[in-house]
Amino acid sequence: MEEVNDSGDLQCELDATKDALDAIDREISSLVQKKRSLRKRYEEVRHPKLCLFKLEIFSLFYLYTIDFIRL
Repeated sequence: MEEVNDSGDLQCELDATKDALDAIDREISSLVQKKRSLRKRYEEVRHPKLCLFKLEIFSLFYLYTIDFIRL
């Protein structure tokens, strides 16, 4: 009977550890996403001409795509 109780305790510990690791994984994913967002904002502030260039390229691509669809 002692072995059953020990295995039950181990299972509870394993479940708690898995839950803790899942929470840590979610937190890391959230931090990575925040880092990407901040890096993007930094690039927009640091290199506004590059961002404008990217917008111009995107708008040209969009216009060409619309023209192609109309054909």
